[in-house]
Amino acid sequence: MKIEQISKNSYRVKKQIHGHRYSLIFDHKPSEKEITLKLSDLYNQDGFNGQKKGTLGKAMKEYISVKDNILSPSTIRGYNQLMKMYPEWILDTNLYDLTQSTIQKAVNEYALDHSPKSTMNYSSFLLTVLKMYRPEYRPVISLPKVKQPETILPTEEQVLQIIKYFEGSEYHVPIQLACLGLRRSEICALTLSDLDGNILTINKGAVFDKNQNVVVKDMPKTLASIRQIYLPDALANEIREKGCIYRYKPNAINNALHRAQKALNIPLFRLHDLRHFYVSYAHANGMTDVDIMKAAGYGSDRIMKRTYRHSMDTENAEQKRIANSIFFNSK
Repeated sequence: MKIEQISKNSYRVKKQIHGHRYSLIFDHKPSEKEITLKLSDLYNQDGFNGQKKGTLGKAMKEYISVKDNILSPSTIRGYNQLMKMYPEWILDTNLYDLTQSTIQKAVNEYALDHSPKSTMNYSSFLLTVLKMYRPEYRPVISLPKVKQPETILPTEEQVLQIIKYFEGSEYHVPIQLACLGLRRSEICALTLSDLDGNILTINKGAVFDKNQNVVVKDMPKTLASIRQIYLPDALANEIREKGCIYRYKPNAINNALHRAQKALNIPLFRLHDLRHFYVSYAHANGMTDVDIMKAAGYGSDRIMKRTYRHSMDTENAEQKRIANSIFFNSK
């Protein structure tokens, strides 16, 4: 039997028995014994006559179970949440009775009251499951156009107000780290042992698992996210004096930030926008793209450049507004 590698972590074996063609998918290169056992199970299982007759819902649950120890806890949590969003009529549909039109119908229904990005995730999970259990089937689904989210870039003055507001609180350190380009997942995974002098090592990520518990992965968002950054003396000393970096739940930082924004009467922006502020500020002050990518842990410069390009567009728009105002007031 030929073992065909169809992706980095997927192998396929095709076998014909008594006129019935079987396509077996493994998440590792299987041994001959594993192939024989799986073929035997499929052949003797009720409801299998050359094709897998399980439902889409059953296939989704099996897929999540198979990938439970491979994918990140947050991805598994997302898949479990997505499963609740599919209507019963498609979950109960036989896997081999699914057609492009039935899948498109489910996607269209979901898109009526969900964002384009959410609809894309909804469709992607279904197609990913199909890719594993019906690898020969490649439906083409139409999706609503995903709009780029509007980035609200805080000003330097607003950032300094926020930092000052949190002086003496448990949020002072994490907010400053966010202003140095760290993601929330990176901040919440840090420990005192990650700080050596003024050098902070980022090599982990804190995410929610399927039970809404915070777990620390031994890997941040991407390989490029593994990095070391230099902390100002005041921040490094503050961390050592506190004896920790942050000890509460990730969501608490976001909630605290929004309370501060309301108290200071400044526009609401996300915690992640402080990372964008760092990129824009570093670029405006002469830091090279390569150094910014390394410091912020970007794998490519596409998103990074979009961030500071947005900043420049905003500044240009303000300059044009001032110029037009001067022109008309002079008449």
